[in-house]
Amino acid sequence: MQRQAVVSKSINSVGYDRSARIVEIEFAGGAVYRFAPVPVYVYRELLDAPSKGVYVNTVLKPRYKSEGPLNV
Repeated sequence: MQRQAVVSKSINSVGYDRSARIVEIEFAGGAVYRFAPVPVYVYRELLDAPSKGVYVNTVLKPRYKSEGPLNV
C-alpha cells in the first residue's frame, strides 16, 4: 500500500486501500499498523486532523480492529 507523508510528531505516513477499507499508519518509531474496516471519510478526517496522533488514539484505536506491528 502506498502511504503519504504527514506532518505529525507521532506519525510518519498514512495510506488507504479503498477496496479493502484499510488505513495503514507508519508511526514515528517505524512500526506499521493497519486498521479495518475504515470508511473513507474517517481516513479523510485523519488527514485533516490538527493532531493525527490524537485522532488515532480517540477514533481509530477504540473503534476499528488493528493489526500490527507489520513487517512491510
